[in-house]
Amino acid sequence: MLNKKECGELINTTDCINALCEQKPMMIINTQCGTGQYRFKKVGYKDGGLLMEFTLIHDSGFEDTEKIYHKIGDYCYLTVDQFLFAYRNYVSA
Repeated sequence: MLNKKECGELINTTDCINALCEQKPMMIINTQCGTGQYRFKKVGYKDGGLLMEFTLIHDSGFEDTEKIYHKIGDYCYLTVDQFLFAYRNYVSA
């Protein structure tokens, strides 16, 4: 169970992530099945940490899309650290 301070920090972090993702909801993510384009869907909380949910965009411009869909499905979940790493690399590309 979170105490009041931890809850406040979690809300602030979630607000910042939501604001960033509203401004730039699309992201290219390299998965174990290839590279696909994803759209941010929501932030959740599981097992003591934040998880970000992304939905696969079925775009013919990404040749791995169908392979990704059939092997791992329409959703990709990232921790905040994974998201920030991917975002930093996506922005700098």
